[in-house]
Formats: sequence, C-alpha cells, structure tokens
Amino acid sequence: MLTIDKFRAHMALQIKEFTYRWWNDRHEDNQNFFYHMDDKFYETVLRQEAEELLDIVFQSFHGNNLASMTEWAKICSSKRATQGVPVDEAVERFRMFRHTLVTYFIDFAERENLPCRESLELAEALNNQCELAMQNYMTHYMAIKENYFNEQKRRLDTERLAAIGQMAAGVAHEVRNPLTATRGFLQLLMESQPHHFLTLAMQELDRGIMTINTMLDVAKPNKPQAPKRPVSLHKVLTSVAELFADHLYDKQIVMEFEDEDVLIEGSEETLKQAFFNVIKNALEAMKGAENPTIILRHKRKDGTLVVEVEDNGEGIPEELLHLLGTPFFSLKDGGVGLGLTMVFRTMHEHYARVETKSKTGEGVTFRFLFPLQELPETGL
Repeated sequence: MLTIDKFRAHMALQIKEFTYRWWNDRHEDNQNFFYHMDDKFYETVLRQEAEELLDIVFQSFHGNNLASMTEWAKICSSKRATQGVPVDEAVERFRMFRHTLVTYFIDFAERENLPCRESLELAEALNNQCELAMQNYMTHYMAIKENYFNEQKRRLDTERLAAIGQMAAGVAHEVRNPLTATRGFLQLLMESQPHHFLTLAMQELDRGIMTINTMLDVAKPNKPQAPKRPVSLHKVLTSVAELFADHLYDKQIVMEFEDEDVLIEGSEETLKQAFFNVIKNALEAMKGAENPTIILRHKRKDGTLVVEVEDNGEGIPEELLHLLGTPFFSLKDGGVGLGLTMVFRTMHEHYARVETKSKTGEGVTFRFLFPLQELPETGL
C-alpha cells in the first residue's frame, strides 16, 4: 500500500534525475541559451524549485490546499524575471515539471494498487492546479519583467535629467554674477536718466536672477532646512487660495476641508510656497477647459493628513508622471522645470509622500500624505 514517505522518496529521486537530465540536454543543445548562467544554475535554481514544488505536492496529501502551488509559481517567476531567464524557458520547464509530476503519480498509483477513483481525482486536481500555476507563472512573470524594465528606464531618465540639472546649475552660478552687476549699473543709470524701457529691463533682469537663484537652490544637496513648528495645513491652503482670488476670472477654487484642527510639524513658509506652485501649475493647465475648477481637499486618513489638489485641465500622459519633480523637466512652453522640483523637495523635508494621478485630457490630481504625530496645543 501507499505510504507518504515511500511516494515522497520515489518522487524526489524522479525530480532530481529529471532536472539534471533536462539541464544537461538544454545546455548541450544550445550553449548560448544559458550564456548568462554558470554551472551552478542547476544546483541553485532547478533543484531548489523542484524541491519546493515537491514539498507543496506532499503537503496536499495531508489535506492542504493545492492552491499554494500558484503562490509558489508567483515567487519563482519573480526571481526569474529579474535574473534574465527568458519566459519561454521558464514556461517550458514548468510544463515539463507538470507532465513529470502527473505522469509519475499515475504510474506510481497503478504500481501501488491505489484505489482508482481516488487516484484519478487527485491526479486531476494536481493537473488542474499545475495548469493554473503555469498560467499564473506566465502572467506574473511578464508583469514583473515589464515593471523591472520600466524601473530601469525610469532610473536612467531621472539620473540623466538630474545630471543635466547639476550641469545647468554650474552654468547658472557663472551667469548670476554678471547679471547682478548689470542690474546694478542699470539702477545707477535710472537714477540719472529714468526711462520706461530701463524699468522693463530691470524687471526682466530680476526675473532672470530669481530663476537662477532657484536653480542654484535646487542644486544644493545639503541645504539647511527651515525651522519647524506646529502648522495648520488648512490655514496654509486657505491663505494660498486667497492669493489667487484676483486672478481666477472664469476659473474657480473649491475647498473641501475636513479635520480642520489637525496640525503637522513643519515650516509654514516653505509649505505655502510649495502649494502656491502646485495651484499655479493647475491654473495654467486649465486654459481652454470647460468649467475650469480646482478642488482642494484636506482630511485625516489612516494615520496621515491627506491634502489633494485636483484640476480638470489638459492632464499629463501617464508614461511621463514618473518624471514630475525631476529638475528641468517641464511640459509648459518656456517652463524652467524647477517649480515641482522645489515642491517635491519640500515634501521630502516634511516626510510627506507624493502621489500623482492623471490621464491626457482628464486633469491631474496631486495627493500629499503627511505623517501625523501628537503635537502640543498652540491655539492655531
């Protein structure tokens, strides 16, 4: 009669011989197929995964659900996806595992005179679960692989733009000095020969110097942080919204505030500047939008204070969302690409997480999640 230990011993030997034979055959048939792997692949990957699968199969004999096999497939596919193993190789190996398991089980059941009905039912369950696990393997493998390459591309894009930013900051430092000197001479000239054009020139110089100062500020990795104290983001958002009251025209800002008494630890001035930049970008993105509206939300959720800035403007392509906040990345004509960089830096200084959601033509939602902690009462 069947004993679990006896069946396990037979199955372990079969799997061991199968993986060794399969590895040698594939390695001899196509050397280039495994050019990125050494001879330890058989020992460290095939044997390990076969033994893991074997454990799952034998757990099923003790009444455990075979569904754990799909979880095993997900784990294995995650490993393979980030180690360069081609998906066709992974799936072929899984199919061969499945065939070996089911075929050997049926043969073994016949040799041990297992009851026919019970044997067939277990073999069918094993077969179905292997098929489901294989499909799960393929789906999960492709998703992990795609995410892996997207992350690599995202990292390279970010590093490239950051490097450009550092270089531009170096140039800006050299440009600021002559601009400042030019402004000084213009000011002296205006005192003796006032002229409207000189005033315009001064304004443009001031704007250029301000942009350069922002550029240099972004490039400082160890910039001292502003002192922090209890801050009401409800009051910060309200005061920033009021700054745009005279510039809304056909646009509107709607405030949906809850938990208005919640405080965070932070710098009120830097937070005001950050939200000013976000709202300003939202207003500029709604040109031509029907019923242009910005919604400001403020609420407590799961140990965080959530602030949302949502607009119904032109939106941002999803594939570009990960570049938001990268120095000198801008979708605006003539945009410098430093406003959101300062926003992201400010949020980082306040330990806030930034989430963005957008599709082209559907507007943008910025979500800022500030960690909450017990703060002393300040009467704000």
